[in-house]
Amino acid sequence: MQVTFEHLGNYGNVFFQYAYMRKVADDYGYKPVLPEWDLASWHLCYPVFFEEFIALRDQYEVKDARVIFEYTYSDKNHKVYLSDSDNIGKENIRLQGYFQDWELYKDVDQIKSYFNIPDVEPNKDDLLLSLRINRDFNGDGSSTCMITDPQVLVKLVNEIIGNYNGLTIISDVHNHHVIDMFKRFAPKVVCRDGRLPNDDFRDILSYENIIIPCSTFTWWGCYLGHCKNVYMPNSFGTMGVPGMNKRIQAHNLPDIKLLNIPGKNVNLYNAPFRDINTVNEAT
Repeated sequence: MQVTFEHLGNYGNVFFQYAYMRKVADDYGYKPVLPEWDLASWHLCYPVFFEEFIALRDQYEVKDARVIFEYTYSDKNHKVYLSDSDNIGKENIRLQGYFQDWELYKDVDQIKSYFNIPDVEPNKDDLLLSLRINRDFNGDGSSTCMITDPQVLVKLVNEIIGNYNGLTIISDVHNHHVIDMFKRFAPKVVCRDGRLPNDDFRDILSYENIIIPCSTFTWWGCYLGHCKNVYMPNSFGTMGVPGMNKRIQAHNLPDIKLLNIPGKNVNLYNAPFRDINTVNEAT
């Protein structure tokens, strides 16, 4: 019998879905199969990213599959299904959801074996700030982007930068309103405008000390890479603010499951979300 998943979201989201699919395959004796990528749904995704970092090539449609839904942290459908031995190995399975629960990935050696992790030189001396600023475009032509409040990030950098040689910022978009807020730290700024996610990810893998926003992309960079110390917002996993992902947010708030990265020293900081449009207007 085979197990696959339906890809939802972009890079980091798919890593969660892929890693859990591989874990289910190993733990319960299924053959893991990649889904056929629906490129039409990926307005910001490059398949070459997965070709480099995912250690699996079997990719085709899994027919007659039982779909297991898992859209919120409070959903336990996969656990209920897999806990019943009568279900195991009787039918193909398609996992459809996010599976963003750090406890599912506690066996770090097992999970890392599912990825092609490049041999990058560790950066022990500098502090990395990973910024996610890309906009989400709405049906009416307007755009929104809820980001971790940059004023909070400036304060955090100011508090801890003395422990490091310097600051590097990796940003998916060169928004000078945000990046200029950190100019007092004379940072090295790396911005590839989202066109080279493979390079961004390899860079993140090299740093031992990382400040992350609410970003599953950077979460996985910390998990798979050299990171030892990570600074994470306590709002991580709440899926933004009112008006965005309402159904998911309502279920996630009481039961956030991303406020840890197995094997890393995690430091939580208090950071609300802020609309990028208000940041641009204020500066």
